[in-house]
Amino acid sequence: MKLIILGSGTFYPEKNRSNPAYLLDIEGETVLLDCGSGTCRQIAKAGRNIWDISRIFFSHLHIDHTNDLIPLLFAYKYYPYDVSNNLKNLFIHGHPEFEKFYHKLLEIYKKWIISNKRQVKIPAIIQNEIILNRYKVQCFKADHTEESLIFKFTDSCNKTFVYSGDTDYCENLVLASRSADLLLIECSSSDENPIRGHMTPKKIQKLIKAAKPSSIIITHIHPEINTKALQASLSETNNYCSIIVADDLAEVEI
Repeated sequence: MKLIILGSGTFYPEKNRSNPAYLLDIEGETVLLDCGSGTCRQIAKAGRNIWDISRIFFSHLHIDHTNDLIPLLFAYKYYPYDVSNNLKNLFIHGHPEFEKFYHKLLEIYKKWIISNKRQVKIPAIIQNEIILNRYKVQCFKADHTEESLIFKFTDSCNKTFVYSGDTDYCENLVLASRSADLLLIECSSSDENPIRGHMTPKKIQKLIKAAKPSSIIITHIHPEINTKALQASLSETNNYCSIIVADDLAEVEI
């Protein structure tokens, strides 16, 4: 597996951090995790192609995680590219509420986002698990909004990658993260000014001790957080995993 950080920021406009979005290459597929503002441009800056994306996984429906879905679908309709040998369907996975959300978008944008080049399919999640050709995805309820999910990917070599989405510390987060090869965890709240439904540095320390993942990437970073101090403090207080603070367009092998 390979992870590309497209956007490591929050909804705050920042010079060096785009809204949340990530590409994951897994078992010959490229999937997109969330699709905040700027995602389409970040895909281009990463040297990747929107037509290579076979699936999108939405952790929840907040604007900073979904806003570039419309530009992406608009691009699929009008982008002049020969797709005869490419994937015809775009599968979108998320909470059952996503399907209602998508149909509301269709009411607004209508023909502008409906493409015969790339048809949107929204498969149901059966028993909190998605079994695909050579990998599986487990879904865990997050502590953020009612429709928020944590995703755990397991490839054919039994390597595991976990994307927390937005969440507070909770037992499902510990369960999903336990012994993960890589955990992509949000930190959009500070210890001094904690925000309900989000992680803080101290909560991440608690999670490391409870779940013992092999590696952590900290993302969805609030501007008030001192990233160098955060990485140093977390690295000093645990013996379980390596810790990286995400930068936009960074690539990580799993």
